[in-house]
Amino acid sequence: MPLDLQNYINDTNTQLKAIGDIYFNGVYDSMLSLHDWLDAEGCPNSADVVLSMRWFVGKLRDKYSTASGSYRIRLINTLQWINDNWPEDGDVEIDMSAILAALWGAEGGQPMTFILYIDAMRGSISEKRVYEPYLQSYLRHFQ
Repeated sequence: MPLDLQNYINDTNTQLKAIGDIYFNGVYDSMLSLHDWLDAEGCPNSADVVLSMRWFVGKLRDKYSTASGSYRIRLINTLQWINDNWPEDGDVEIDMSAILAALWGAEGGQPMTFILYIDAMRGSISEKRVYEPYLQSYLRHFQ
Protein backbone atom coordinates (compact mmCIF):
# COMPACT_ATOMS: atom_id res chain seq x y z
CA MET A 1 0.00 0.00 0.00
CA PRO A 2 1.18 3.55 -0.56
CA LEU A 3 3.23 5.19 2.14
CA ASP A 4 0.44 7.75 2.60
CA LEU A 5 -1.79 5.18 4.33
CA GLN A 6 1.00 4.05 6.65
CA ASN A 7 1.70 7.68 7.57
CA TYR A 8 -2.02 8.20 8.21
CA ILE A 9 -2.11 5.11 10.45
CA ASN A 10 0.91 6.32 12.42
CA ASP A 11 -0.50 9.85 12.82
CA THR A 12 -3.92 8.55 13.85
CA ASN A 13 -2.36 6.24 16.43
CA THR A 14 -0.29 9.08 17.88
CA GLN A 15 -3.23 11.50 18.03
CA LEU A 16 -5.65 9.00 19.58
CA LYS A 17 -3.06 7.97 22.16
CA ALA A 18 -2.57 11.64 23.04
CA ILE A 19 -6.33 12.01 23.57
CA GLY A 20 -6.20 9.25 26.18
CA ASP A 21 -2.82 10.00 27.75
CA ILE A 22 -3.03 13.78 27.88
CA TYR A 23 -6.61 15.00 27.69
CA PHE A 24 -8.73 12.29 29.31
CA ASN A 25 -6.04 11.49 31.86
CA GLY A 26 -5.71 15.18 32.71
CA VAL A 27 -9.45 15.53 33.24
CA TYR A 28 -9.48 12.28 35.23
CA ASP A 29 -6.77 13.49 37.61
CA SER A 30 -8.30 16.97 37.92
CA MET A 31 -11.65 15.49 38.87
CA LEU A 32 -10.08 13.76 41.87
CA SER A 33 -8.66 17.09 43.01
CA LEU A 34 -12.06 18.72 42.48
CA HIS A 35 -13.68 15.95 44.52
CA ASP A 36 -11.25 16.51 47.37
CA TRP A 37 -11.76 20.31 47.31
CA LEU A 38 -15.55 20.01 47.27
CA ASP A 39 -15.44 17.54 50.11
CA ALA A 40 -13.14 19.82 52.13
CA GLU A 41 -15.49 22.78 51.46
CA GLY A 42 -18.39 20.85 52.97
CA CYS A 43 -20.13 19.79 49.73
CA PRO A 44 -20.05 16.00 50.01
CA ASN A 45 -22.96 15.45 47.60
CA SER A 46 -21.27 17.47 44.85
CA ALA A 47 -17.99 15.71 45.61
CA ASP A 48 -19.68 12.33 45.16
CA VAL A 49 -21.17 13.41 41.82
CA VAL A 50 -17.72 14.49 40.60
CA LEU A 51 -16.29 11.16 41.74
CA SER A 52 -19.01 9.34 39.79
CA MET A 53 -18.28 11.44 36.69
CA ARG A 54 -14.59 10.65 37.14
CA TRP A 55 -15.41 6.94 36.75
CA PHE A 56 -16.95 7.61 33.31
CA VAL A 57 -14.01 9.75 32.23
CA GLY A 58 -11.72 6.91 33.31
CA LYS A 59 -13.63 4.53 31.05
CA LEU A 60 -13.20 6.95 28.12
CA ARG A 61 -9.51 7.27 28.91
CA ASP A 62 -9.14 3.49 28.89
CA LYS A 63 -10.73 3.26 25.44
CA TYR A 64 -7.86 5.36 24.03
CA SER A 65 -5.11 3.64 26.02
CA THR A 66 -2.60 0.99 25.04
CA ALA A 67 -4.81 -1.84 26.34
CA SER A 68 -5.44 -4.53 23.73
CA GLY A 69 -9.23 -4.03 23.83
CA SER A 70 -9.16 -0.27 23.42
CA TYR A 71 -10.89 1.44 20.50
CA ARG A 72 -7.59 2.95 19.44
CA ILE A 73 -5.85 -0.41 19.20
CA ARG A 74 -8.78 -1.98 17.36
CA LEU A 75 -8.91 0.85 14.84
CA ILE A 76 -5.15 0.83 14.28
CA ASN A 77 -5.09 -2.97 13.91
CA THR A 78 -7.92 -2.79 11.37
CA LEU A 79 -6.20 -0.07 9.35
CA GLN A 80 -2.91 -1.96 9.55
CA TRP A 81 -4.59 -5.15 8.28
CA ILE A 82 -6.02 -3.20 5.33
CA ASN A 83 -2.60 -1.74 4.65
CA ASP A 84 -0.88 -5.14 4.83
CA ASN A 85 -3.47 -6.94 2.70
CA TRP A 86 -4.11 -4.33 0.01
CA PRO A 87 -3.79 -5.96 -3.41
CA GLU A 88 -0.74 -4.88 -5.34
CA ASP A 89 -2.74 -4.42 -8.52
CA GLY A 90 -5.30 -2.17 -6.80
CA ASP A 91 -4.55 0.71 -9.16
CA VAL A 92 -6.12 -0.92 -12.22
CA GLU A 93 -7.63 1.49 -14.69
CA ILE A 94 -11.24 0.70 -15.58
CA ASP A 95 -12.33 1.85 -19.00
CA MET A 96 -14.95 0.75 -21.51
CA SER A 97 -12.62 -1.91 -22.95
CA ALA A 98 -12.21 -3.46 -19.50
CA ILE A 99 -15.98 -3.37 -18.93
CA LEU A 100 -16.67 -5.01 -22.29
CA ALA A 101 -14.01 -7.66 -21.70
CA ALA A 102 -15.53 -8.41 -18.29
CA LEU A 103 -18.98 -8.71 -19.88
CA TRP A 104 -17.63 -11.04 -22.56
CA GLY A 105 -16.14 -13.30 -19.90
CA ALA A 106 -19.08 -13.05 -17.49
CA GLU A 107 -20.94 -16.11 -16.32
CA GLY A 108 -24.62 -16.97 -16.29
CA GLY A 109 -26.96 -14.05 -15.75
CA GLN A 110 -24.31 -11.45 -14.97
CA PRO A 111 -24.59 -9.70 -18.36
CA MET A 112 -28.38 -9.52 -17.98
CA THR A 113 -28.02 -7.98 -14.52
CA PHE A 114 -25.62 -5.44 -15.98
CA ILE A 115 -28.14 -4.57 -18.70
CA LEU A 116 -30.87 -4.17 -16.06
CA TYR A 117 -28.65 -1.68 -14.23
CA ILE A 118 -28.13 0.23 -17.48
CA ASP A 119 -31.89 0.21 -18.18
CA ALA A 120 -32.59 1.48 -14.68
CA MET A 121 -30.07 4.31 -15.12
CA ARG A 122 -31.61 5.13 -18.49
CA GLY A 123 -35.05 5.13 -16.89
CA SER A 124 -33.94 7.54 -14.21
CA ILE A 125 -32.62 9.92 -16.84
CA SER A 126 -35.74 9.90 -19.01
CA GLU A 127 -38.16 9.56 -16.07
CA LYS A 128 -40.01 6.71 -17.70
CA ARG A 129 -42.19 4.40 -15.68
CA VAL A 130 -41.28 0.81 -14.99
CA TYR A 131 -43.64 -1.81 -13.64
CA GLU A 132 -41.43 -4.80 -12.88
CA PRO A 133 -40.49 -4.79 -9.16
CA TYR A 134 -36.79 -5.52 -9.74
CA LEU A 135 -36.55 -2.70 -12.29
CA GLN A 136 -38.36 -0.38 -9.90
CA SER A 137 -35.76 -1.04 -7.22
CA TYR A 138 -32.93 -0.41 -9.69
CA LEU A 139 -34.63 2.77 -10.89
CA ARG A 140 -35.03 4.05 -7.33
CA HIS A 141 -31.35 3.29 -6.71
CA PHE A 142 -30.24 5.62 -9.51
CA GLN A 143 -32.72 8.46 -8.90
